[in-house]
Formats: sequence, C-alpha cells, structure tokens
Amino acid sequence: MQVSIRRFAVELAMLLVSLVLLGALANGQQLAGTVRGKAVDATTKEGLVGANVLVPGTNRGTATDLDGNFSLSLPPGRYTIEVRMVGYTKKSESITVAAGGTVELPFELQQDVLKMDEVVVTGTGGLAASKARLGNSIGTINVDNLQKAPVTSIQQALDGKTTGVQILNSSGIAGVNSIIQLRGVGSITGNNSPLIMVDGVRMSQVNTWTNDGNNNSGGTYDGRGGQVVSTLNLINPADIERVEILKGASAATLYGSDAANGVIQIFTKSGSGLASGTTNFQYTSEYKKTDWSIYDTKITRAAAEVVRFNPGISNSNQFSITGAGAQYKFYSSAYVSDAQSGVMYNRNENRDFKANFTYFIDDANQIKVGAGYVRDDVRRPDADNSTWSPWFHALYKHDSIAANQEWRNPMDGRLYRDVNIFDKYKISYMNRRYSGNVEYVLKLPYRHNLEARIGYENLTSQQVVERNAGFVLSPAGFRLFDNRTITAYNGQLLVTGSYSLTDQINADVSYGIDYYKTDNDFLSSSSGTFTAGADQKQEDGDPTTFAPIESHTSFSSGSMFLQSQFDFYKSLFLTLGGRIDKSSSFGVDAEAQFYPKASVSYLLPTQTLNPYVSLAKIRGSFGKAGRQPDIGAAQIALRKEALNASNQSFVFLRPGNPLLKPAVTTEYEIGADVAFLDNRLGVEVTYYRQRTTDDLFAVETKPSDGFGNRIQAFNVGEVESKGLEISVFGTPVLTDDVRWESRLNITTVDNKVLDDGGFPFNKTPFAALLITRVEKGHSIPEFYYGKQVFDEYGNMTVGNSEFRGKVLPTLTGNFVTTLTLFREVTVSFNFVGATGHKILNLTKEALRRGGIYDDEFTEQVREAFVTANAKPNAQRTPEEIEAIKKYWTLANRFSDEFLEDGSYIKLREAAISYSLPRSWVSYVGLKNIDLTLSAYNVFTITNYEGFDPEVSVGGASVLHRGSDSQSIPNPRMFALRTSITF
Repeated sequence: MQVSIRRFAVELAMLLVSLVLLGALANGQQLAGTVRGKAVDATTKEGLVGANVLVPGTNRGTATDLDGNFSLSLPPGRYTIEVRMVGYTKKSESITVAAGGTVELPFELQQDVLKMDEVVVTGTGGLAASKARLGNSIGTINVDNLQKAPVTSIQQALDGKTTGVQILNSSGIAGVNSIIQLRGVGSITGNNSPLIMVDGVRMSQVNTWTNDGNNNSGGTYDGRGGQVVSTLNLINPADIERVEILKGASAATLYGSDAANGVIQIFTKSGSGLASGTTNFQYTSEYKKTDWSIYDTKITRAAAEVVRFNPGISNSNQFSITGAGAQYKFYSSAYVSDAQSGVMYNRNENRDFKANFTYFIDDANQIKVGAGYVRDDVRRPDADNSTWSPWFHALYKHDSIAANQEWRNPMDGRLYRDVNIFDKYKISYMNRRYSGNVEYVLKLPYRHNLEARIGYENLTSQQVVERNAGFVLSPAGFRLFDNRTITAYNGQLLVTGSYSLTDQINADVSYGIDYYKTDNDFLSSSSGTFTAGADQKQEDGDPTTFAPIESHTSFSSGSMFLQSQFDFYKSLFLTLGGRIDKSSSFGVDAEAQFYPKASVSYLLPTQTLNPYVSLAKIRGSFGKAGRQPDIGAAQIALRKEALNASNQSFVFLRPGNPLLKPAVTTEYEIGADVAFLDNRLGVEVTYYRQRTTDDLFAVETKPSDGFGNRIQAFNVGEVESKGLEISVFGTPVLTDDVRWESRLNITTVDNKVLDDGGFPFNKTPFAALLITRVEKGHSIPEFYYGKQVFDEYGNMTVGNSEFRGKVLPTLTGNFVTTLTLFREVTVSFNFVGATGHKILNLTKEALRRGGIYDDEFTEQVREAFVTANAKPNAQRTPEEIEAIKKYWTLANRFSDEFLEDGSYIKLREAAISYSLPRSWVSYVGLKNIDLTLSAYNVFTITNYEGFDPEVSVGGASVLHRGSDSQSIPNPRMFALRTSITF
C-alpha cells in the first residue's frame, strides 16, 4: 500500500510539472509586447523606488527600479496597468499591446497622507479591502518604519507608531516581554492580549516566569515582575514587511472567538517591490551598547556593578536574499543575535531562519510557500522583589561595605549578601518554533477567486531553574524542568466574487470556512536532593524527591463566515458580514456563537469641500467578537491523590461548567478622516465604545456544592471600555532636497466594570506588594487600601480601604518626526508619553527604610521612634509623638509618600542614517550602503522618584501591574547599523 501511494505521488508530481512546462511553452508561442514606463512623485518628479506595477485580472506584475523605471512583457491584448505605492494614490491606464510592440507609460503619483488606496486584510483567510471602503480605524506599519530604530522585538516595533496601541514595558533585562494592549482592558480575569497572526498562521502565545518548585500550575503564570519570557520574542522585526492592527471587535469580527482584544497581523517579506529579473543580496550588522549612566545618581556602587557586570554589548547579523522573476518572487534570510543587557547573568541568544517563495503558475494560478525556524535562549537572574535577586542585595548595600562581604543593615535588620553567590542560581528558557504555511490562489471565471491556506506551528518551550549545591536557599541543590510542546494547525478556504449590480453599484462577496486545532503537552519535574558527586542533571536527582506534573490538553474550533461589500458610485461603501463559531472550549451545552458586523464609509464629494480640503471621509462601524474560555475550564477535571500508603482516590481539581461560553465584546466606532493642502496634511479622529458581556469570572465554589472549595468559571461579568483616538500627520516641507514628515498620536482609554457578578475581589499578589481591587463602577484595576490614621498619641493604624488611583494610563501619546535631506541623510525622533495613572514605589520605601534613599530617614529618626514607641501613651511628649508620626510617614507604604504620579515623557528613539551616493557604491559593484546611528530610551521627563516609571513588578498581567518593587529599569541603548545591498 505504501509503495502504491508513493508511486501515485511521484506520478502526480510529474504530471503537474509537465502541465506547468506545457503552459509556459504555449505562452511562449505568442510574440509578446513590452510595456515600459516610469513612476515619479507628482510634486518633486523624483523616481519612486519599489512601486508595484500590476495587471489586474492576471498574476503578472513587476516593480520599479532605483530610478522609478519598469518594464513588463505581455501577450498581445488589451490591459489595464495599475501602479501602487504606500503613501500615494494609485493610478491606472488602459492600453493595447501589439505583438512585438512597445507601449510607453509615464505615471505621476500624488501623495496620499490618508492612504485610502492601501489594501488591508480584514478577516481570516485573507479577506481584504482598501482603506477607502473601511468603516474602521486600522493601524498600519510598513518596513520603512522599522529600519531606522534599534528594535529587537515586535513590541518595540509597535511602540509609538499608531493610535490605540499601548505597550506596557516591564523590565530592562534582555529577552523579557512587554504587554501589548489594544484599546484598554476588555476582560476582568481573562486574557487581554490581541490575537497574533503571522503570514496567516495563528501564533501561540506563552508567557513564562520562574516556577520555583512551590507552584504547580504548569509554568505559565501572570508573571513574576518583569521577568516574563514570551514567545512573541520569536518574531524577528527584520523579516517584517508590514503590520496591520485591527484594534477592536468591530474590525476583527471575522476572526471570531479569539478576536475580542483585536488582531495584529504580521506579513513577512516575500520579494514584493522588486523589478522582474532582480536579485538582491543584503547583509545587515548591528552593534548595541547599553548605558546605565542615566541612573548613576540613584543607585549605589554595588548596584551599578550588577547592571555593569558585563560590557552590555549586543550584536546581530542578518543575511537575506530577495528576488523576483516573471513567474516568481522569493525572500530568504538567516539571522543571528547575541544580546547582553549588562545585568549580571543575563543573556539572550536568538537564531532565526525564514523563507517565502511565490510561484505564478499562469495568469490564473499561484502558490505561496513559507517556512520558518526560530531558536531563542534566555538566561536571566532572579529579580523584582526577590530575596534571591543580585539587584535586590546590591541595591541596599552601602558603598562603604567592602565587596565579597555579607552585611546586616542596622536600619531594617535585613541581611544583604555578596552578589557573587548568585552564580550558583541560574534561570534559563529555551524556546523553539517551527512554522510553515501554504497558500494557493485560483482565479475563476466571472471575477471569482478561490483561495486556500494551510498553516502549521510547532512550539517547544523549556524552563530550567538550577540552584547548585551550596547555595544558601538550597544547600543540597535544586533542579526544576518545565517542558511544554504546542502543535497547532489552521486552515481556511475562501471564495470571493465581484459583481456589477448596475453601472454605478458594485458588490464584492466573500465566504469561507476556518478550522483551528492545537495540542498542548506539559511536563514538569523537580528535585531538591542530589547524590554525592553528581553533576546535578535531571537524571542525577534522588527519584524519591521528584515532583512530576503532566498534562495534555487539546483544543479545536471551526467557523463559517460571510462578508459583502457594496460600492455605491465609488463614494458610499457598505460592509455587512458575520461569523459563526463552535469551539471545544465551550461547555457541552453551550450553543454556537454568531458574531455580526456592519460598517459604512462615505467619501464626501470634493466639489462640496473647502478649497483647502483635499479629501474627507466619514465612517462608522459595529461588530462583535469573542474571548475563548481557558482550555478545559468547561470540563470536569479530577486528580488522583494518595489517601495513605496503599489507597488512592480521585478528588475534584476543577468542577467545570457545561454552560460556559465565550465572553462577547460589542464595539461601536465612529470617525472621520480628512486631508488638507493637496494631501500634505491629514487628520484621523475615532471614537470607540466597547462593552464586554458574559465576562469570565473564576469563582470559588461553596463546600455544599460538593466540589471542595474549587475554582469554577462563570459568565457573569460586564466591562466597558471607551476612548478617543486622534492622529495628526503630514509633510510640512516637500522639495527636491528636503522632506519633513511628522505624526502626532493621542489615545484616551476609560475602562470600567459595569457588573462584577456579585464577586468583587482584591488582587494581592507577591505578599501584599500592592493591593488593587476590581469592583463595579471602577476601572480595572484600581489601587485599593487604607491610609495611615494617627491617634492623639501617635499610634498608627490603617484606615478603611478606599480607592486611591488608577493603575493603567488613561492617556497615551507619541510624536514622530522625520527629516530627509538630499535623499541621503535622514534624522528621526520618536517621543512617547503616558499619564492618568499612579505607581506604588516600594523600591523607594525599602531604600528609605534601609537609610539609603535620602537624608530624611536617618538613624536618629529610627532611634527616636524606637525610644518614643516604647513609652506608654500617656508618657509621650509632643516631640515624641511627632517622632512616631514622622517615622511612619517616611517609611510605611500606606503613606501618601509612596503612591506617586506615574506620568512620563520619553524620547524613545532617535536616529540618523546616511545612504552613500549610488555613484560611489557602484564603483565597487554594490547597490546600497546605509549607515544608521540610533539611540533608545534617550531620556525621561517625569516626577516619579523611582528609577523608571514604565517597569512593574507585575509584568505579564494588567491586574498585577502598578508596583515598582526592586524592578530593574530600562537602560539607554546606542546602536550602529550597517546595511549593504549587492
């Protein structure tokens, strides 16, 4: 049977190859004609490099060269030639090509600040539409935005680039993660991260922090401080061609039960933008150096040594090949990076391979194949409110204490150890990701298309905690291994059709099916006892001390979707659509979910506009999207436990809920886009309002329910998030030699709990480092604790808890400006900022109690308190009562001293780049040499008295953010990049 299958496969492959060759031969029998032309900027007459030259209705096309020229070979016939480029309005011309003839076509493209002709993907399976048709605000970032800044992660690539996107940074340690949030918090206890799609393949997101052996939940947690290593680090920004951001449910409806938090679509390079017959080789090298001097006035000498343990030099190298021919285009790259933050025992090594190949079989058939492999290794120290953090111990050591010595601080009584002992404590993460995708497009008669996509992902993630024998925490040694493997498949089948209903009314209809399946295997084991002389590997531990945990979960979902887009007189656009989802994460009694959408946009007639207004569009949209329950939350789970040496029994681990269904977010959005001064200035304004119903709450069951105080999920919560997004952008100066572009983005977010289901709760993580509360009528979350109250004798108590301030910013913004001189020198700046929130500065509290922070809390203050506090109330003098109050006011977290304004403005990025003149580089056979000098986190303007207002001890969860407790700040970083194309 196997031989027959192999023989059939070989014969089928030979048949397909023969058909392709015969088709190519048949096409070659006709004497082709040539279309030649040049695309230029209508204002400056400068040739446009990389503009796409398309022949609608066929798979033929090319791109302009370095001077804006293009050449295209076509069989005899009548065609429409269309030229597109990001930032310009498209232009098309109808021509007739004669056998052996040549047609000359000049194209002058007008600048388009609103990018109305830009095509964006709006749904699973590749559903796409031009921005002019959309009733939603969708953010786009192209490769030009990513080349000038020292970005090493997708989070940095998105930071400050568009409205509605908030990046919550966590730590200055290399390899750790930041939170991506779109339009605020949509769920109280559920996942608030957007869905990530890479080339149509859904990306599994795993956030991991240290499992120290005392937590058996499986290695994925809300996050221990900023110490969160995420699989988002597996995306190489150098491979990205463009990013599209569907910010809310109304835009992301067609992604269904995973899209309530929005969708980030990443498209990697594929060879687009190259003229036929072109092959480019590119080598890019970048050196980075961290600079901790911005914190010199705030840290002790010992702490400075911890963050300058190594030179903090990072190096990355990438080699890529990009090419295009008459029937193909491709991109392939290999990337190697080694990053050091300077922090003791911190390193991040990354290896990445990516390849995309597209083959245009003929005018009706094309196939695209993509493959990728990433290896990401992170080693880091413990940090963030950890007694076993070298930063913790060094931060509180007086400079007068000699190195390599332990020291007990007389002020707070704590023992601080020499940081060199932490070479016995290692925390490592190893992530490996294989991904692949196949896409087939068939152009059918009567303006119909059939598209099929298949995606595959295999992710293995391992966390290892090693404490060698002799370490004070584990004298006998300790090892913990968490191993996770995720295998996922997704597929879509999509049919699209275009219909002319009348001369002025057209419709595009798309319908399809989507399927997704994932298997998740987890195994954890640990040992705290080792045999004498052993190397302390996993197999060397005493088997009786291993605590293995093993789990397997499987998840699948299927859907059908339909979308219709109507075009009335090329000015009014109406979109209607919906998706039906059924998922294995729903309860067995839960019904399939239907998510509808509708949007409208209207281009105002130009003759009715003010002479200074070039284009105006008003828009509105409505849509629903879901948030899946956690895998397995709907099912009953049992655990086997030993009653005694000879008897075992099953106990409830999770009661399940057969009625569990996804939380549903409904969003309304209205907005306007206006261009002024011949498309030189643009304004986009959007107001949105989201309401999440049936939000998932984890509720502790009653003993009378028979489950034994277990956690059960219910659909009981309701959350609202609303806000305003304003973007002002344009090109104030545009001449042959000078181009100045700027953009100002402002986003407001107001989220509130409308219904807590009768289960308001506090979040008190990490031994009460901060206390926040989720309650009806308040944002998610808010600081919630009492203030200091003094009686007449100075005795301090904590008053009734009250809401003290918001944890997350309510207003964020950024300003980007870029100046290009003589087409060779580019200078750019990116400022970011946030306000409307507070930070509980527990680093300041601990430093002050240790007598290190400032001169206010001295040994005399502490001694006066000890003396006065020892006296009976009636014997205290007024001075002694004031001494007691002063002590508690200066050094107690419930004092207003430590809840600070978290507002800040940062110069996030500054860069200057120089492209050597082509006349120079051509002498040595090269095409381009680009040099870029950049800086990251250049300076911060803030009233916050801690190190960095962005870091947080609750790195991966919005519910745990808000406290800075010995969190390692983000350093300044300088980078030098060299890019050579040949």
